[in-house]
Amino acid sequence: MRRDSGTGSLYRRKDGLYVAEYNGRYKYSKDKATARRKLAQMLKANDKLQPTKITVQVALDQYVKSQSPNLKARSVVKYQSVIDNHLRKLGTKRLDKLTALQIEQIYSGMLQSGSSPSTVRLAHAVLGSAVKRCCRLQLLQTNVCDQVRLPKQQHKDVQVFTESEQQAVLASAAQDRLHALYRLLLTTGMRLGEALGLQASDFDPVTGRLAITRTVHNGAVSTPKSKNSIRTLVLPSQACEALEATDCDSWFFVTSTGRTLSYTGFSKRWRSLLKKSDVEYRNPHVARHTVASKLLANGIPAPAAAKYLGHDVVTLLRTYAHALPSDMETVARVLECDV
Repeated sequence: MRRDSGTGSLYRRKDGLYVAEYNGRYKYSKDKATARRKLAQMLKANDKLQPTKITVQVALDQYVKSQSPNLKARSVVKYQSVIDNHLRKLGTKRLDKLTALQIEQIYSGMLQSGSSPSTVRLAHAVLGSAVKRCCRLQLLQTNVCDQVRLPKQQHKDVQVFTESEQQAVLASAAQDRLHALYRLLLTTGMRLGEALGLQASDFDPVTGRLAITRTVHNGAVSTPKSKNSIRTLVLPSQACEALEATDCDSWFFVTSTGRTLSYTGFSKRWRSLLKKSDVEYRNPHVARHTVASKLLANGIPAPAAAKYLGHDVVTLLRTYAHALPSDMETVARVLECDV
C-alpha cells in the first residue's frame, strides 16, 4: 500500500479490490492497472483546477456568517471587531494570492499600534479559520496561515483587589441599587455575564444556593461559557442577604426602565463606583481574579475552587499558580527518608 498526500494513494483491500484515493475521493477497480489510471485521472483533474478569485474580506464575512449560529453573541462581536479594526486591511486581496509575509506585516503593525499579542492571536485564529473553511470547501488548495509565525504570548501578572479595596468598594455601594451585584462579583467571582443573567427563580434564600444557568451580554441571553460554568453556588451569608433585599420579580439586575443591563452601562457604573471608593480602576473581571486567588491562597483544593468558579482545573492552576501557598519546609519533611 502506498500513501502520499501530494500524489494520492493506491492500495489493495482485503476483498481484492484496488483503491485509488486522492483528497478524500475514492475510485475502485478490480485490477491494479485500471486503479492506477483512475488515480492519474484524478491528479490530472486536480491540476486543472483554477484558483478561486474569492477575496480575504469575502472569506471572513462568509466564515462569521456560517459560524454565528454556533457562537455566543459576545464571540461574534469580538470576531467582527478584530475583522473591522485589523483584518480589513487585507480585505481586497485575493485569497489565493495572500502570502505569509503580508499577514505577518499586518500582525507586526497591530503590535506597533498598541495591540496585545493576545489580540494578534485572536486575529490569526479568525483569519486561519476562515481560510481553513475555504480549503475544506475546496475553494482553495492550501492554508497560508499555517506558514505564519506568531508573536510570543506574554503572560502578565494577574491583577487583584486588596482586602481593603474590596471593603471600600462595598462600603461605597451599600446604598446603591445594584449593591447585590457588586457584592456577588467581589465575593463569588462569577462572571459579569452570569451575574447579569440571574433571575429570582435561580435563588433559594432558605438554603442560600444560587443556580447559574444562563448568561446575558447586551440583552442577548445564552448558555454559560462552558459546561463547567453551569453550576450551583452556596453563597456567603452577606451575599445571600444582599440578594434577599433586592426587589425582584424576574431579572435581578436591570436598568431603571426594567431592561437587562448592558456591558457598557455597567462599565460606566463600575468606573464611577471605583472612583467614589478612591480605588484605582481595574475592569470588573479583576473581581473574579481576586476571588480565585483568595480561594487558592487559603488552601481551598484546586478542584473545589474550579468547580465554584466554573473553571476547569488546568486553566485555573495555570492562571493562578502564583496564589498557591509555597511551603518548602513541609515538602522537604514529606520527602525525608529513614534509611
